[in-house]
Amino acid sequence: MKRMGWGVDVIKAGIALQLLRRYKLEYAEDTSAKLASAVTNELFSDPPSTSEAAEFLEENAELIHQAIDALQDDRETREALTQALRVKAMVAFAGGKHGREHLIEPIEKIRELGLLIPGGDEPSAETFFPLVQQYYCLLKPSA
Repeated sequence: MKRMGWGVDVIKAGIALQLLRRYKLEYAEDTSAKLASAVTNELFSDPPSTSEAAEFLEENAELIHQAIDALQDDRETREALTQALRVKAMVAFAGGKHGREHLIEPIEKIRELGLLIPGGDEPSAETFFPLVQQYYCLLKPSA
């Protein structure tokens, strides 16, 4: 399960990088980085990691919401997000975290945002790691 958790982190980082590249086309570098981080944290139901990030989240809630809404047409990101959150719930459960906030709320949140891809098979190493590999390749520096 530890490797599956690592895979979730890889997909999260890959989504953040994709969003950063997208937002750099519209916003200043500092804003695009903060926006990519805030959107990614919201998608994964993770709290801001710093007080500066929390402040950005509070002050830019509408912009973040618009950026999340724009992802409804991004099926690839939605599929990766859905699978990553399913695996995140499995890892949490295996680690003894049985609370609703770990198992159900993140998936319900993306469903409410219109981003969940319903159905499909339960994630397994055989189905999840090819997706992780795709996102890992995004993170490797170009030669």
